[in-house]
Amino acid sequence: MLRLRIITSVVIILIFFSSLFFLPKPGFVLFMSLVMGVGIWEWSGLSGFKNTKQRLLYCLLTLLVILCTAGYVGLLNSNPLLERLDPVPTRNLLLLSGIWWTVALLWVQSYPSSAILWGQIWVRAAMGWFALIPAWFALVYLYLHELGSWLVVLLLFTVVVMDTGAYFFGRAFGRHKLAAEISPGKSWEGFWGGLFCCVLLAIVVSSFISSGHWVTLVFLMIFTALASVLGDLLESMVKRHRVAIYATSVILLAASIIGIYRINISGSIIEDMPKSAAFFQDIRFFEKEYDGLMPLEILIDSKRKEGVMKLATIKRMNQ
Repeated sequence: MLRLRIITSVVIILIFFSSLFFLPKPGFVLFMSLVMGVGIWEWSGLSGFKNTKQRLLYCLLTLLVILCTAGYVGLLNSNPLLERLDPVPTRNLLLLSGIWWTVALLWVQSYPSSAILWGQIWVRAAMGWFALIPAWFALVYLYLHELGSWLVVLLLFTVVVMDTGAYFFGRAFGRHKLAAEISPGKSWEGFWGGLFCCVLLAIVVSSFISSGHWVTLVFLMIFTALASVLGDLLESMVKRHRVAIYATSVILLAASIIGIYRINISGSIIEDMPKSAAFFQDIRFFEKEYDGLMPLEILIDSKRKEGVMKLATIKRMNQ
């Protein structure tokens, strides 16, 4: 498993770095849009869309929202180098993203109770928009900076270092679960170990920049590492909720099938009678000895005093 993860990471990093440093700016933005399309497709499955048509429709709607977002922040109106963004819409979009991740943190912290708020398919689909679209825009926003390519590299390394450090520290020292209901494999020891590795990376990187910005850099890298953990937990939460739905459905189906086969169909009227009643054994005697003959009390009201004792009435009853 570890070897496969390392090989996959190396291949992805080579492709990413090649596009980052050798493609023109519009080309890299298009490349990241394609990568985001893959993420949207995966999220459509997590949302609960089952057939291909539903998932394709969700992806098309998401791409339409991305185009609207790009127009809102000024990407579609800028020059060919994509060097200008409208500051006010940019700030509004980033503020909305911050509010969303605050809500996501509360949902992750209160899982599984919070599932009642976001368990519906349409809510999970909207969660994908709030998670993926601002992530795409934030990456483009960093890339359009003067040192954009290197900032994107730093972002990537921060997330990788946090994930890798948490993995190894968790395997070596993991004892206390970080979020047992969401991701049982994650531990607080792994979390602090990964964060420690990110701090070391921040210190190393800050040694190459001016002294006036190193505090800001360390803070931003730590914040990025924390955000990566929250994003990982959010995805695991949605994925686990989907598995829980399938598991519950299978259990209910199995219980229903077992219950159907345990139903005993009987035409005996004594099945619904209380077995503790005094007359129950007497009724069982009649049923056993007379092959199902049951004693019944019939009341006939002739509307006349002692009318039932008359011979004509008895004959009519006999008929």
